[in-house]
Amino acid sequence: MIESNEWYLVQIMWLNILYRIRLEVYPRVPGPPLIPEDPFPRFPASPLSPFGPVTPTGPLAPVSPLFPFGPEDPCPAEVRPQP
Repeated sequence: MIESNEWYLVQIMWLNILYRIRLEVYPRVPGPPLIPEDPFPRFPASPLSPFGPVTPTGPLAPVSPLFPFGPEDPCPAEVRPQP
């Protein structure tokens, strides 16, 4: 009598044979994959990113802690409230 684990191997063998027959009847067609490589594409960061200005060709530019929006002061001295 065949052991239970041998039945498992026989089933795998038949599945493999059926799969090979299916590939001969319906060969793989060239084209895009059924599942895209990245289903959630990463969008570029906004220029108003809280992590500093975004350069289109490289990483984020260094940002001063005093001026988080870039090298220029977003609030001019004449508009800034006086203490």
